[in-house]
Parts: sequence; C-alpha cells; structure tokens
Amino acid sequence: MARLGVPVAAATPPATLADAHSFLASLGGRPAIVKAVAGGGGRGMRVVHTADDLDAAYERCRSDAQRAFGRADVYVERYVERARHVEVQVVGDHTGATAHCLTRDCTVQRRHQKLIEIAPAPGLPGPLVDALHDAALVGARGIGVVGLCTFEFLVDLDALGAAATDDAPDAPVDAFVFIEANPRLQVEHTVTEELLGIDLVVAQLRIATGATLAELGLDRHWSTPEGHVVEARVNAETIAADGALVAAAGTLGRVDLPGGPGTRVDTPYRSGDGVNPRYDSLLAKVVVRQSGPLHAAFDRARRTLRELRVEGVATNADLLDALLAHPEVRAGRAPTSFVDAHAAELAGAAAPTLDAASLDTGGPDAGIVRLRAPMAGIVQPVAAVAGTTVAAGAALVVIEAMKVAPPVLA
Repeated sequence: MARLGVPVAAATPPATLADAHSFLASLGGRPAIVKAVAGGGGRGMRVVHTADDLDAAYERCRSDAQRAFGRADVYVERYVERARHVEVQVVGDHTGATAHCLTRDCTVQRRHQKLIEIAPAPGLPGPLVDALHDAALVGARGIGVVGLCTFEFLVDLDALGAAATDDAPDAPVDAFVFIEANPRLQVEHTVTEELLGIDLVVAQLRIATGATLAELGLDRHWSTPEGHVVEARVNAETIAADGALVAAAGTLGRVDLPGGPGTRVDTPYRSGDGVNPRYDSLLAKVVVRQSGPLHAAFDRARRTLRELRVEGVATNADLLDALLAHPEVRAGRAPTSFVDAHAAELAGAAAPTLDAASLDTGGPDAGIVRLRAPMAGIVQPVAAVAGTTVAAGAALVVIEAMKVAPPVLA
C-alpha cells in the first residue's frame, strides 16, 4: 500500500523486542500497538502506552498469534488514539475491473472486536469519503483483487477536527491511514447488502467461476441511498460490574428471532444447540434498515433487539442497547476505544449479571483456596505451578475465549 501511495501508519517490519522498544521510543511519548503479522480479527493485538508495558504486551501478542495463526511474528505500529474504523467494500474480476460498494463504519468495538456496524459510514465529509473510495480502488488494482476484498482504514478524529460532520469542500482528505485488507467475506457484509440490495455471497461465487462485474451489474458508481443500515452483533457473553466482558456457554433453550420488513437476522443457532467458548462468541447478526437520520436507525435497532429472545445462554443484548442509546455513539463522536474506556458506565446501563473472579475458601477440603474462573473458556498454560510464590497482579492461568486469551491475575 505504501508503494502504491495509499496512506499508512508508521510501523516496523516483523520486530524483535529490541526493535519494538526502539520504535516506541521514536514516537516521542505517543502510544503504539503491537499486532500479529499473520493476524486479523482483533487477535494478537495490544496497545502500549509506556516502555514498561511493552515487554509483557510483546510476549502476550506472540503467544496469541502463535496459538491463533501458527506464526508468532509481530510488528509495532503507531496507535491512532481517537479514530473511527471505516471500511470500503471492493469487488474485482478476472479482467482487472474493480469497483467499490460504498463504506461501512465499524467503530463501536470492544477489545478490537466489532460490535455495531453501519452503512454507509455516517457523518464524514464528502471529500474524505471520496478519498477513501479512491485509496481502496488504488490498492485493489495494485494487488489485482479478484472477488471480494474489504479495505480497512482508521480516520483520525483529531486530524479531521471540526470537519468530522461537515461536508465543507475544504475538509481534510488526508486524515486517514490504511490498516489492512481482507480478501474474503466479512461478518459485516450484511449491511452493504441491505443498503444496496445486492448479494455479495453470490457475487463472490460468480466471479470465482469467471463472471465479470459488468455481467453482475457491479461495474457502477453507487450513489449513496437514503437512510442507514445498522448491524448489532449478539454475542454469547455477559458484562461484569467492572465492565469486563465475560464469555458465556451452555445449551440454548427458547430462541425467538425478530422479523418483518427491513429486518434481517443471520444465525446458525436453534433451540437445543450448544454454545462452546472455544469458538467465536457470535450468536446472531441483527440487521435493520431505516429511512431518515441515523438516530432513527439506532432506535429501530433497539426495538428489534428487544424482540430477540434467547434463553439458556447469556448475551450482550443489554450492552448493545446501552451503546445504541449513548449520546456519543449516536452523534458519531465515539472513537474505537470508546467501549473499553466507558466499560464500567456501560455495565451499569446494561444491568451487569456477573461478578469478577472471586476466591472461595469453603468446601470440604481444609486449607484449599479455590479461584473461581471469571469466565467460561479453555484453560491454557498455567503460569503459577505448585510451590510458586505469586505476587499480586501476576498471572495465574490464561483462559482462552472470545478470540482472546486474557490472563487471570492474582
């Protein structure tokens, strides 16, 4: 992308720990993010604000990357602290033709995992949207995309300034950087489909068997339709009083899905199915389309989520409702760090259902102190073996769930 002239964030090649420290020092006090080279989907990523935090983040990312992708290599990138996460859906065929299918906003996320997606990305200046489209097409043509590819960018809210919700022609068009391209179907492809009335799954298969964009009616310049499409990811997880998200597992009881015009729910789950914390926590994608301003689409999404009924396994539906109701989210001012930064506040609004890890000194075994796991998951390496003296704050075990492997601390 850098060779093609697409804006990218300052970053290292695959980095040793010494490389990582040198790069962080070069940022002059600004934060960095450690990322898995073979990664994606938010796995193997840690934000680092100081050199004291780097060693642990580096090793944790390497461990996560090895487990998730079979390759431990990581690199370090300048972290954009106040950013919106905006995507451009691109399609290409065997003739070299490429086209874009407008934008998606994926800013509302927790621990780098997307929670709410919107099409088109709202509130961005027209010149900036055009620049994002152009950057995605330059990248797609430069690497020869055939099929579907999503180009993902971070829009720097501080660089954008007051023009964030202004269509003024002098709005800055260089307030973004490329972060990754995904040559596959995305979870959030649904919002693009519902916005434009197209089937990206069919398009992907047809292109793979030789169809052209012209034959599929995709060789066109889309005008932005009126209204918005919103997707809420309903996950098998609950939220603790301190805002920590905790994986849920079990067997689904009654499952009632909302429906009606303008409502779409994608899920493989039915009553009686098991939910295993070893796998992705996504239960269902609730997608709504609504004419009018964005807040009308948010309101409809909230009403639709309240029609969803899932018994037997805890979900994050209350958290999604709290996010869709929050003024900062509704105004488009929330950066990618919003959920993590406001976790405790959102937990209060979402009626927390689970406490944090706790010690249990009861039971028949005298002298045994049990640490109750704070979440369902798969126990990975045990850091504190018998006979080890452990200081407060040290890792005891690691539990893998929800695409990440958080340590349980003493």
